[in-house]
Amino acid sequence: QQSDAAAIAAVKANPNDPQALAGLGLVRLKQQRFGESRDLLARALKAAPDQKKDIEPAYASASFWSRVEDAKRDAARKNYAGARAILAPLLAHPRADQWGALHVLAAVETKSGQAAAAEATYREVLRFRPGNPDATMGLANALKAQNKTAQLAALTARMSPAERARFEKANAGGGGEAEKLRNEAKAASANGDTSRPWSRASRR
Repeated sequence: QQSDAAAIAAVKANPNDPQALAGLGLVRLKQQRFGESRDLLARALKAAPDQKKDIEPAYASASFWSRVEDAKRDAARKNYAGARAILAPLLAHPRADQWGALHVLAAVETKSGQAAAAEATYREVLRFRPGNPDATMGLANALKAQNKTAQLAALTARMSPAERARFEKANAGGGGEAEKLRNEAKAASANGDTSRPWSRASRR
């Protein structure tokens, strides 16, 4: 909190000072307030282009994650085509932290009824973030949707007791999350959102 207050005070005292702007931008980045971080770091870059080498990496990260957040908002509104349009350019240039964009893409593919594509994307997420519980759960749902019972059994056997209980609860009685995703896929199809995911070759 003190760091936050100090960074805010520095910008208020010197609104165009690149060090103050960059300092608050880094604080906002750590707080995952990506849009604010991006804007502050952009102002810092404009005020001190000679410091681009120092500021650019943080600005690129803030820009990337702010767009991931935009895609998540579109997906939450069931605007899957909009989410894909945001994610496509993000994934066209591989980077170490692209797992966040991949995770959103996998969720969009799942909800669009593209279980095979979602399976492949969740596996990519897990290569970046081994053991990630949300990606593990997403992969399990994708395998279940394709009736890949042997692979699903192997995956659930590796789950922690808490993860296994979560998966079983979500799929209890053949309903739960799996049924919800099937219904959303039908709705997406009815709304004409049947666009195919872009070529995975563009990400490599």
